[in-house]
Amino acid sequence: MRTLRITGEAALAFTDVSSDKWYAEEVALAHQAGIVSGVSAAAFAPNAAITRQEMAAMLVRGYEYALSKKLNAPIGSVSFVDTASAPEWAQAAIAKAADLGLITGRSKEQLAPGDNGSRAESAQMILNLLHLISE
Repeated sequence: MRTLRITGEAALAFTDVSSDKWYAEEVALAHQAGIVSGVSAAAFAPNAAITRQEMAAMLVRGYEYALSKKLNAPIGSVSFVDTASAPEWAQAAIAKAADLGLITGRSKEQLAPGDNGSRAESAQMILNLLHLISE
């Protein structure tokens, strides 16, 4: 949220995010902006690990929010052999994120969409997003 410079006020939609947590305002703003949706309508799971496919989805939504436009999914541009194992909602986000250069594979053939993302991968993806929206 700070990378996207989204500020303001938003109501917390998730019962498992306490308003006194340092991240509460960012979670509320991200939900309001449509960047995150939580694990259910009422739960965010703030202490859960995040997968690479979830990272891709949030990055694409953040990019679309920053540019105020929806991206079309690229056709045939993703060559990772394991992308088909991702849920359908994640496949389009992975294709868009890879096409934009927001996310790279763990190898040339493997994205590992269901694997947990690392802090280093998160930092690199956020940096990639920052470069794209700053252009």
